[in-house]
Amino acid sequence: MRTTPFAHWKEHGERFDEVIRGAAESILGFPFTPPAAYVQACLTPSLGGLGLRRVSEHADVAFAASFHESKVIARESWLEPPGLTHLGSQKTASYKIDFDTHKRLSEGAPTARERKRLIRVCEPHAGAFVTALPCTDDGNDTVMKPQLFRTAVAYRLGVPVVPDEFYCPLCKQIVDCVGDHASCCAKNGGLIKRHNRVRNLVMKFCREAHLSHSGEDRNHPETTAASTRGRDVTNLG
Repeated sequence: MRTTPFAHWKEHGERFDEVIRGAAESILGFPFTPPAAYVQACLTPSLGGLGLRRVSEHADVAFAASFHESKVIARESWLEPPGLTHLGSQKTASYKIDFDTHKRLSEGAPTARERKRLIRVCEPHAGAFVTALPCTDDGNDTVMKPQLFRTAVAYRLGVPVVPDEFYCPLCKQIVDCVGDHASCCAKNGGLIKRHNRVRNLVMKFCREAHLSHSGEDRNHPETTAASTRGRDVTNLG
């Protein structure tokens, strides 16, 4: 990709993009629909994507970066190919392409909810689960199950996670197709699960450090009557 102008192998590059898309959809178990979902998936993870990056979008700037870097290393003066667009290093150029693509997606979002989603997926650590290496050193809770990973990716890309709306059996509120309800269900949603898992992980660290501690102590002296929640983890000294 970096050594030959894209025009010389455009058909093969586009075919490669199709194969990568098909493989990703097969692994995730759902198609990239609406079309904007695939566009987002091709962005770098820090901009809300999955890092699939289409060859057809990045080949030209990659060749331009290689051409200029090689010319500097060789300390020679080369005739620049026509139509060459140099945007800096390949990393810089590719990020600029992804940044402009994300900006177009955000500005063209069909709803305020979609626009906000595209903004929030760019927040620090919002896509940490996409690039994190599976590791059980801190327990099995740090490794996502395949179905959970697929659902998280669908939610990240704005793909429906359920075919139809239904009533939550726990809180009786409507569960929407895009999965927003799961992150805020007051009965057993992701909000409570995340809280409990972080609490359990902190308690695990305390045990390993041989610290005297207790969890969710509602009888602690500093827990006021007005508080309905006790301390998550208490260091007993």
